[in-house]
Amino acid sequence: MRSSCLLALPFLAGCLEIGKTTYRFDLATGEGTLVLGDIRTDTPTDAAKDFGELVNSYVLGNKVSEDHPSWNVGDRRLYEDAGTLAGEVKFRFGRPSDVGLYQYDKKSPFLWCAADTETVIRTTGEIVAPYPKCVVFDRKTKVFEITVQTGTPGNDGQSLLPEFKTWDGSEVASTGDSAMEGMKGLLGALSGLAGEGGEGQPDLGAMLSGLSGILPATEPGEAWKALNLPLDGGTVVLSTDQMLEISYAQTEPAAQVGAFEKALAAAGWKRTGEEAGAVAFEKAGASLRLSAVKAGETVLVVLSH
Repeated sequence: MRSSCLLALPFLAGCLEIGKTTYRFDLATGEGTLVLGDIRTDTPTDAAKDFGELVNSYVLGNKVSEDHPSWNVGDRRLYEDAGTLAGEVKFRFGRPSDVGLYQYDKKSPFLWCAADTETVIRTTGEIVAPYPKCVVFDRKTKVFEITVQTGTPGNDGQSLLPEFKTWDGSEVASTGDSAMEGMKGLLGALSGLAGEGGEGQPDLGAMLSGLSGILPATEPGEAWKALNLPLDGGTVVLSTDQMLEISYAQTEPAAQVGAFEKALAAAGWKRTGEEAGAVAFEKAGASLRLSAVKAGETVLVVLSH
């Protein structure tokens, strides 16, 4: 396997490689699973250090939760699989968009897109012909599965299975300079699933609005228009009675949240706190959630009742 440096983020010395990644989401239970197959290092002399960062930050540490605040992260483990090292993360999620599943309305199919560095090699859905990195699922689907390959198959790299076989299950002592800068996004083959994006992630806003036959761009409903939201410069990609999604280019999530908070306050909505990465509001017994997530070079703002 040729090194992809995990979404092109290099180690200070060396880089982890993932042969394939399998995503599984169950909307009926709100449970998700991420399986990383054939975990290797491209620099054999750094194998011990790379394995230590993998264990300390992601298996025993809190990095997965920090990278994905909308997830309730559960069991994480490393294990041997057919002579290779594999990893598994289990988590719970509240909404389909938390794992990158988007839907125009309840009668439309679900859409999921891989990162630019990934190639879809197996799925229970159907690949979108004009967008081979995107998969469409029937609207009645409850369990979604996608397997992607990162990088290009080859003979480079060394498996970290030997390090795993001698691991005693405890924190690994440091073997040199920290490689944390290079570890950002390790399990973030999924960072785009929560819209957190970054280099290598698809521009979901443009993708959603561009799939005219599946997720056509739309106009906000009258109830949303009445809130006088800051829609200038945005593209409405979803508008139902329960949800509004707008894509903005060249901006940051915090800026969009601030602008929407001002508009909601002016419309009489009271901010009541934050939950699972979203800001909560109430008015006359009704509730509203606001979130803004990075998706490549765009920001996707979501309002939902």
